[in-house]
Amino acid sequence: MSREHRERPDLRRSPGGDASPSTASSVGGDLVRRRAERAAQVPVIRPEAATAATPLARRSGASTPGYPVRMSPWNTALLSILPTLVVGGIFWFTIRAIIRADRTERKVYNRIEAEERARLGLPPVE
Repeated sequence: MSREHRERPDLRRSPGGDASPSTASSVGGDLVRRRAERAAQVPVIRPEAATAATPLARRSGASTPGYPVRMSPWNTALLSILPTLVVGGIFWFTIRAIIRADRTERKVYNRIEAEERARLGLPPVE
């Protein structure tokens, strides 16, 4: 560290928080201290206190805070597969409509072609 940096603490770190390689250890120590201060400010909530304080959990008798009803595994399985079934149904109806439209179009085209061939006196197509 240069003499000027040692004499003036404001030159040790830039205003943006970027540290030069020579001050990396002091910045790291500062970071650890700030994290420890923040951790000391965060309140610790015990799960049993949160459950008792949650009115929804108290009313429904649920053991997990925030969830009003405990679901059975069958309900969970049904709800997890439901989006896939809905998207699959939409896909099936779409493909079915496309195939039916194509079939109808071919019938109409064959009927028009048969009428034109009959009008021109050509033999029907087999």
